[in-house]
Amino acid sequence: MLLVSTGFKAALFGPQSFAQIFRGGQIRIYDSVRPTSANAAETAVPFAIVQAMDGSGPGLTFALTAGNVIKPPVAPWALVASAPGTAVWWRLVSASDAGDDSLTAPRIDGDIGTTPAPADMTLATTAFTPGNMLPIDSFLYTIPPL
Repeated sequence: MLLVSTGFKAALFGPQSFAQIFRGGQIRIYDSVRPTSANAAETAVPFAIVQAMDGSGPGLTFALTAGNVIKPPVAPWALVASAPGTAVWWRLVSASDAGDDSLTAPRIDGDIGTTPAPADMTLATTAFTPGNMLPIDSFLYTIPPL
């Protein structure tokens, strides 16, 4: 189940779009116990990062289509492991997120699984060694109907 931070809600309902909030950010991958709140500090150092691979600069960019936020179709993203680990959960953060307890940092947390297990992020494998690179084909974020 996705968890969103207080900072994300405040920014989204304020003057910023999703793409502006998370422009230049990253998706951090963890092999630790997931916090019970997206406001809580990271429970470990991420062992992998989802990053842009097109040389356009640090961080991710997002596009809008049909009311959904997506990975731009031509933007190559990849999960890159810097240490061994088994992916358990992820956190989308802005470029300035320090990973500590915060009521102002915009964040989205989710769980990770493999097909066919339902998860917020589905990967072909959850086991990684340093240097592993897994292309990320798609990203979709939507606010469910009320």
